[in-house]
Amino acid sequence: MRPVTFKNATLSARMGAGDEWPPMRQPNVVVVGRSNVGKTSLINHLVERSKFLPTGKTPGRTRALFVIELPEFQLIDLPGYGFAKVARGLRESWKQLIDDYFQQQAEQIALVIVLLDCRITTADDRMVIDWLLSLRLPIQLVLTKVDKLGRSLRQQSSVAVTKLFRDVESVPLLYTIKEGACRDLLRRRIAEALDTYRNCPTVEK
Repeated sequence: MRPVTFKNATLSARMGAGDEWPPMRQPNVVVVGRSNVGKTSLINHLVERSKFLPTGKTPGRTRALFVIELPEFQLIDLPGYGFAKVARGLRESWKQLIDDYFQQQAEQIALVIVLLDCRITTADDRMVIDWLLSLRLPIQLVLTKVDKLGRSLRQQSSVAVTKLFRDVESVPLLYTIKEGACRDLLRRRIAEALDTYRNCPTVEK
């Protein structure tokens, strides 16, 4: 498996609805999840920079898509979904931004990482995963905030999510920013996905 570097991350673009997309010549690894699921904390942990992306105090207020440059790929941070207190017009603009990204950049996507709160999944989670499956994109489920559960409950959560989303081929990964082993497993999964993407003869790179 080809080595993948997760350090030296730089924030290269902040995209809003209607903005012109920057060139994306590297494979994309996309991170998506419900508002307040711990997406920013996970990305900061993944690149080993605790303040790389600021964590918002109010869930659902991040309106932009962030493009993060790494040596072998681009990490795409999508705005969170499903926060009820956000105005309908703002939710619609986010939906348009996400739709535009997947329509225009689909051939660049090596992996979509879907973050799920290990304690509860929602109808929004189901809708997003079904949509991604319809696009035939590779998906990796990641259960966040597992440090809030005991060992036995962590395993129960993983089994429950596997049954609930049995149409997703990958086994859910358990994740907490308090354990480096979680980061290692997710990095390995990303490296495997990048290898698969590069070796796929049907994708023009």
